[in-house]
Amino acid sequence: MDASVCHDLLERILAEETRALTELEAQLEREYDALAKQDVAALDESADVRAWQLTRLIQLERERQHACATYGYPADIRGLAALLDWCDPTRKLIDHYQDRVARAIRCRDYNSRNAALVNARMGRIESMLGALSADSASARVYGRDGATRANSSGRLLNAEA
Repeated sequence: MDASVCHDLLERILAEETRALTELEAQLEREYDALAKQDVAALDESADVRAWQLTRLIQLERERQHACATYGYPADIRGLAALLDWCDPTRKLIDHYQDRVARAIRCRDYNSRNAALVNARMGRIESMLGALSADSASARVYGRDGATRANSSGRLLNAEA
């Protein structure tokens, strides 16, 4: 087993993952803009592009896991760290990997931000529909922890006088 061949393979995979995550990051920004503008056509296109990008990232993750297994390392984060220690004594690839991790975290955060916007809009629509249908069961109140609860009028607050 040749460490330089392994190094070149991991360098290619990490570079492709970084490119894919950079594209996903930009796509999530475009998705947020489309959500903010309520641009349905852009959202439909965004969903297709994002699905393709996620599929590509899954393929690259499988390639990375296969590389670990091929060289006799576990196909998890510890196995990858050990493989990088073996094939990259200059630790050049570690920097690429850390950049990839930072991009993945940003993508997760952007996706969470987009989901929060969608959930807030859905909650607002539910409230408006509840008001239109005069459905009192959909009325909500906030608890002291900030979580919403169904309206609980008549609840016992204190059992002592």
